[in-house]
Amino acid sequence: MTSYEMCKQQWLLNYIFHEPKQSGFFAQYGSFMHSVLESHLKKEITADEALIFYITHFDQAVTGRAPSEKMRHSFFKQGIDYLSGLDFPHKNIVAVEERVEFEIDSVPYVGYVDVLSEDGGLIITDHKSHPLFPYSKNHLIRPTKNDLELDSYLRQQVLYAYGIKQKYGEYPIKLEFNSFRKRTFVSVPFSESMIGPTLSWASNTHKTISNTTDWAPTIDYFVCNNLCDVNKSCPYFEQCRGVALG
Repeated sequence: MTSYEMCKQQWLLNYIFHEPKQSGFFAQYGSFMHSVLESHLKKEITADEALIFYITHFDQAVTGRAPSEKMRHSFFKQGIDYLSGLDFPHKNIVAVEERVEFEIDSVPYVGYVDVLSEDGGLIITDHKSHPLFPYSKNHLIRPTKNDLELDSYLRQQVLYAYGIKQKYGEYPIKLEFNSFRKRTFVSVPFSESMIGPTLSWASNTHKTISNTTDWAPTIDYFVCNNLCDVNKSCPYFEQCRGVALG
């Protein structure tokens, strides 16, 4: 659903035509860090081994071209800095990459929770390479760009919470983001009042997608060249490249 909001054409190529995907630098980096953290939290490797694995396998796992060599080096170093002090705050890990299934208006959904832990109640944690920060003091009155981003990312977490309730019989007490590149841990108390609006958003978005006949792309040079995983199949990609040239 987030993919649809970002670009209708990308969603069409991805989920209807099933065009071949080709992950770029950012997606590969995020996936690689997720896999390292997954192995550590499953106790397959220690914190020291996680750092060594990251350093020795980085070039093999992250083959996509970054917008600049300076950025690639920066991301690489941020990963080292984070893993050098790796100490996940919740020690009682319930599940890693937990699959949850649920329905909204008879439509089936599937999600994968990065980490489910127990610390005075269930806690959902999602690893993010994108920098996220806690809400500002006036986020309900005058939200900042970060506040709006956090709102958007929380929708996924709330849907996970809905699935966790059906699987474990209780809602989580917190929704958290491990923004590992910036080493920030953002925690938002969960409230059942979040469920209704989020389910409505999901239901309305599904109906919108089902009734869509206009699949016009969202032309954005950076997104098209660096974040879209089906750009090689997109008939509008050359037009997007021309945005910068123009």
